[in-house]
Amino acid sequence: MNNNQEKPQKLRSLCYSELKRFKNCPKEFWLRYNRVDEDSVTVETPEAIIGEIVHRVASGQDHPRRVKKLLEKFQAQGILVADNLVELEKQCQSQIKTARSLKKLDSSTKTHTEKTFRYDHKFTNSEGEVVEITLVAKPDRIGHFEEKGKTIPEITELKTTDNPHSSHLKQLLYAALVYSRRRFLEKWQTVATKLVLNYAPKPDAITGVKTGTGVIETSFASQYRLEEYLTNEIEPAIEEINRRMATGAFPANVSPGRCRNCPFAAQCNEYQASLNEQPIQGGHS
Repeated sequence: MNNNQEKPQKLRSLCYSELKRFKNCPKEFWLRYNRVDEDSVTVETPEAIIGEIVHRVASGQDHPRRVKKLLEKFQAQGILVADNLVELEKQCQSQIKTARSLKKLDSSTKTHTEKTFRYDHKFTNSEGEVVEITLVAKPDRIGHFEEKGKTIPEITELKTTDNPHSSHLKQLLYAALVYSRRRFLEKWQTVATKLVLNYAPKPDAITGVKTGTGVIETSFASQYRLEEYLTNEIEPAIEEINRRMATGAFPANVSPGRCRNCPFAAQCNEYQASLNEQPIQGGHS
């Protein structure tokens, strides 16, 4: 990292992926947020690149025919290191097909797709200081439906994976918080937001082909639940990030399974040191 670069002293905006990254590994969050300089090697995992391309195509920003060119572009820029672009292109096209099938299955009316929402939030931290922060969310699908004379907001995340994870629900809570606070707090403050996770079908055990409609998980989050998530998880994380920004103290949370795929693994002293550690051998005295 460029030591001459002036470090920001206060976090100005935050999206869910950054929040999740900070909780997983403060050092990776800081390197991404602060941007490494041109002497650092910043690469993305093939999985991350596939996800980026799939979202671009599924949201209409790019066309499936451009997948190969996008992969070649990322490789030429040094963002992607991969030996077999043909296989990556096949994986991209397969996930694009899955993403499109999930959207077709999602038959409810959606008023917005792939739109970014921002909410300017203020809160008082534990030291009595007023913190100003912009929360940013970009849900896959946004809509509403009428029930008993009330307008119910509905937020959907389309997952190309068939493996549910607790972070997926947190991502929806974050999006619901930003959307309802930004657009309809007064109108919907007593109405729960419908949260929908639409997972890809599981591959057939014999053929490996994904069939069926996948799994759709639905839940509802009241405004109280969203406020609870805001005050108990988001605001404390923002406060901790701001404290660490004052000193630049963002230690690595070394986890071999996760660190192997981190684009900053080669630059992380903590991870490199862990590779040289010898496991303690048990024995008889």
